[in-house]
Amino acid sequence: MLGGAVALAVTALLPQGVAAAARIDATQVAQCWTALHRLFELDDQQGGAEVYQMAAGMAQRLQNALRRGSYQPAVGHELQAVTAATAEHAAWLAYDAGQAQQARQWWLEACHFADLSGVLDSRVTALASMSRQAGDDPRRGSETVGLAQSAQAAAGEQASPTLLSLLAAREAVGHAWAGDRAAATASIAQARRWLDQGWQGDEPFWLDFWGPADLASYESRVALALGQGKLALGAARAALTANDAGAYPRNHTLYTVGLSSVLTRVGQFDEAIAVIRDAVQQVDAMRGCGRAVTQLHHTIDLLGRQNYPSAMSFAAAARQLLPASA
Repeated sequence: MLGGAVALAVTALLPQGVAAAARIDATQVAQCWTALHRLFELDDQQGGAEVYQMAAGMAQRLQNALRRGSYQPAVGHELQAVTAATAEHAAWLAYDAGQAQQARQWWLEACHFADLSGVLDSRVTALASMSRQAGDDPRRGSETVGLAQSAQAAAGEQASPTLLSLLAAREAVGHAWAGDRAAATASIAQARRWLDQGWQGDEPFWLDFWGPADLASYESRVALALGQGKLALGAARAALTANDAGAYPRNHTLYTVGLSSVLTRVGQFDEAIAVIRDAVQQVDAMRGCGRAVTQLHHTIDLLGRQNYPSAMSFAAAARQLLPASA
């Protein structure tokens, strides 16, 4: 059940007919899409845990409206589509907040409603996001590749260059974890070529974040997995430099921590400490992003394991400031 404050916020986001599962028309469904866009904006600024409960509550209300509301067939079709998209976003927010099981459940719900509506966008998005989640685990390289390829197959000829770039980058991570250097390198190169084609003007709004900074972060991850420290460091620097910290503060933190991690792995400890210090001091602003907090913990622990007094003392002090990892 939704908490009181969250329930009120969800009710405020949705039109009355949807919130009350009453008579629903096309105008009200359009308002649901607007509400979902608002959740994307909040996510960019605040991170998963801060917005997840609202997205989950909105998805639950939409599911209830489908079961109990009154609407014409065409309106019902569009209501299924916005429910699928909202379930997918709830999944992403759960993942960002470090709630893996809830994320998986919502992704499956998204696929279900995408199938009902016949609108493939949410299935493609869910598969792409599941590939991102699988790519966090070095043991799931083959699954990462398979999910990215399934997303591309589901998109078919409608896949835009931006989507193909993202999927190729996620596939590259899976190949790298599986130890296939040639395939990983080829996939990253393909991701760069697709990105260079630019936006087509009709991209799904969830792809707004994908650009040079994000691709560079993937290039760093792939290079690090392949043992290419120098390449990983250059790409990590490029990711942080290209990031728009004002528009995507969470990604700025993630790329800052990523650069510090690579610097630590290549033995540049003083710079690693200098880079991550601001992220530690500003951690309160990122408490909603379980991924950022977890990566902060991992990098601080990595610094603490180095046979370097400054790194060990910094790690000991930083641990006192960090919230618990998700």
